[in-house]
Amino acid sequence: GGVPPKEQSRVLLLRNMVDPRDGADDRLCGEVRSECARYGDVEIVRALAQVGEGGAGTEVFVVVLFADEASARRAAAALDGRWFGGRRVAAECNLERSWPHLCMR
Repeated sequence: GGVPPKEQSRVLLLRNMVDPRDGADDRLCGEVRSECARYGDVEIVRALAQVGEGGAGTEVFVVVLFADEASARRAAAALDGRWFGGRRVAAECNLERSWPHLCMR
């Protein structure tokens, strides 16, 4: 029984950082990079917009690729639930295989 172990991942997914109507810009990625660098070496930061099913609600999220899994875990633990620009951030480690274009070594 029990919960299967989570797959190790260097990818941190940050949701609810900005209002989708405002979109994301280079400044957002720069702020995220400098904040995440406190937890380890950051390789890539990308802000992406995803349209919900049936065209409902666009969501902007930020994907951060760390040099190692431990850094991603530290950042997720520290940033989940933090407030950014009046919005509560949801942070989680995400499967690397979901982001093959970011994780090629």
